[in-house]
Amino acid sequence: MSVRKAGKQRRQIVKKRAAKRYIPRMSPTGAESVPISEAERRTGLSVRTLKRMIAAGQLEAFRSPGGHVRVSNAGLEKLLRGSASPTPVPRSSVLQNKQERVEELSLDLQEKRARRELRRFDEEDADVERRRTDAQRNQELADRRAATQRQLDRARAEEIRRREEREADASRESAEFRGRWILWTTQTIPRWFSPDQAQNVTSAVESALSTFQPSASDADVRRLLENTIDRISEPWEAERAERTRRDKLVEDAVRGLPWGATDVEKARTAADTRAALSRVPLKAPHWETAAAIGAALAPINAAIEERERAEKVRVQADRERKSREIQKSVLIGWALAEISSYLLELYSHNDISREAYYDGEWKRELEGAARKRADTEMTGTESYEDAKRIAREVVDEELGD
Repeated sequence: MSVRKAGKQRRQIVKKRAAKRYIPRMSPTGAESVPISEAERRTGLSVRTLKRMIAAGQLEAFRSPGGHVRVSNAGLEKLLRGSASPTPVPRSSVLQNKQERVEELSLDLQEKRARRELRRFDEEDADVERRRTDAQRNQELADRRAATQRQLDRARAEEIRRREEREADASRESAEFRGRWILWTTQTIPRWFSPDQAQNVTSAVESALSTFQPSASDADVRRLLENTIDRISEPWEAERAERTRRDKLVEDAVRGLPWGATDVEKARTAADTRAALSRVPLKAPHWETAAAIGAALAPINAAIEERERAEKVRVQADRERKSREIQKSVLIGWALAEISSYLLELYSHNDISREAYYDGEWKRELEGAARKRADTEMTGTESYEDAKRIAREVVDEELGD
């Protein structure tokens, strides 16, 4: 049950209880009335007596909207005709006057209480009405706030959708922008970069791209990315150049071996050179790398030089042996030629006969004996005179001299 209905029921109950004691506030429909002062003049009764009679229900009356007591003409005529017999109030008796005064005061008190209760009811009605009005106003305000909130929610949702679309477009543009320059980076970096180095460059490029908007000019982006790649790859370039230089040092070390170095010695030279260079920092000065290479190659060079000296000695010995053999062959030839010269000299001095001089078989036997003796006795270091001596001794021995 609402507050308004409860208050209404309470007012009805109070009004029903006070209906016989209080003056009604509304005039009967179509009833004519006169002010209570006119009723006092026409009846000769006091206003208090008339009010007491009205409260007792002996006289029909009501209150006007302005709060004034008015007596109906019908009730007044009825009182004047004697249909209503009011209790006479003797004015001579002091007791009756006091009683009348008490009754009047009681009536006034009851009337004041009724008015106060009615005012309370009116206030309650006004309060209920105010509450109802406030509730209605609050409901209207709540409805307007809800409508405004719905509009705000729709506007906010629309703004969120637009923001999400803008963010999606920006994200797509950013992804396309980054993808295009990452592809450019992968095509720009040198092929000799290792996978880790390429990944480091790509990460640095991605970090640099975060400082640009997709609307940035290609020239600015390319310039920054080139500077980034150069800055990151500079130590790698220096290291690669140093390694290239060291590879060349290895090649030069192998190429600088003495002539006639074997493949084993070349392989050992390359391995020892690389091992020596690995112990030297990449940023070491040239003299330090040269010293490391020299120390590594010293044993190999010494071994090769020793082998070359032995080879030279062997070659020289072979040459001398061959030279002696050649010289020995020449001396043998000279010895054979001396056989013919010596026989001619003996024939010219008549030491041998004509038949002996022209005996070819005997001459060949002499030459064979001279060849055999020269080959046995001569080493190649002798002179022509030694060959001549051997030849003459063979002939003399054959002639028996």
